[in-house]
Amino acid sequence: MLIHFLLITIVVLVFILYPYLYTPSSKNEYEYHLPRKKDIIQEKQQELEKMVLIVVNHIQLHRAFSAIESSSKTASLPFILPSYSLIASETATYIEEPSIIYMVFCDEGGNLYEDNTLRYVMLRAIAQIMTKNEWNAVQEVEDVLINTAIKLDYYNPDLLDETYPCRF
Repeated sequence: MLIHFLLITIVVLVFILYPYLYTPSSKNEYEYHLPRKKDIIQEKQQELEKMVLIVVNHIQLHRAFSAIESSSKTASLPFILPSYSLIASETATYIEEPSIIYMVFCDEGGNLYEDNTLRYVMLRAIAQIMTKNEWNAVQEVEDVLINTAIKLDYYNPDLLDETYPCRF
């Protein structure tokens, strides 16, 4: 009698637990622990926006406390960061007027571009937005932004990925 009870209990448990133990899953066990690419890109966007803010604030503070007068065209620019939107793009990086930056974060293989390259492209886009695409000032503003990013160790020109798809 006890053996029948144990045998019936084991059979019932097998039928109850079988779907949970042997059902094939569409995701492997590692996918549950990895962040989704969308979340990583969103985090990269926030990091880029923070970096731009720090670089521009550094320039503003340097100019406010600097006793050196400059004769360059950028000396008259206040380096005020305009409002802008940063949106992930899948094809190319470009600026849509007045201040929407579409930016590629991954290559064709789905791999994220290096932070260094993304920072460089972001600073170039911000230079264009800050100067409202006035080509005579864009290069100087871009140089100031990039040189400041180099000083703050945000950017290293030796590590730039030349294959990045950019339309400006």
